[in-house]
Amino acid sequence: MEKIDVEKLLSQLEEKRPVFHSEADLQHELAWLLHNEFPRSSVRLEKPYTSESGKSEYVDIFAGIIGKKYFIELKYKTKELKPKKEINGEKFHLKNQGAQDCGRYDFWKDVSRIESKVAETNNSFGYVIFLTNDHSYLREPRKTSLTYNYRTTDGRKVTKCSLGSLKGYNKGRERNIKIKNSYEIKWKNYGNHDFKFLLLEIKK
Repeated sequence: MEKIDVEKLLSQLEEKRPVFHSEADLQHELAWLLHNEFPRSSVRLEKPYTSESGKSEYVDIFAGIIGKKYFIELKYKTKELKPKKEINGEKFHLKNQGAQDCGRYDFWKDVSRIESKVAETNNSFGYVIFLTNDHSYLREPRKTSLTYNYRTTDGRKVTKCSLGSLKGYNKGRERNIKIKNSYEIKWKNYGNHDFKFLLLEIKK
């Protein structure tokens, strides 16, 4: 096996769980699917590691599968389901999370962090998954927006660059994020409840 097919795993997951209560719910279900698909794997949630700056950080899902290491970060951003829905016999009351500027910044921060992890780890692969029913993430924000450089617009191409800083606009998000490789934003349908997913395979 060269590497696992993460997009195929998401296709399997959407049949069972087209909607999640929270990011933690998504994290648990994806980790459980990995465990079931690869029963001899080592799967960990919130695995700690030391970043390049010396700080303690965590990866959402770590999996050791047939001698290879996988680092997976997740983002799950929602807006309210209208009308309230019962899906597969389960009621979902999703919140309008808003704060799309922070969501965009945090997504690219995850990309930068996982780039560093796969670069320093032999036989490793990295993925960042963004699942949302808030389609404002797919659209182009105003060019005057402080987080315009962090946009996740469908079709956007990002080549090795510095995305800039929020300059204290939001505490804890002041760091200038640098992207070391090239990526293209391609949103795809997830399930039939208006959700979209973005899957980036992180390059070394």
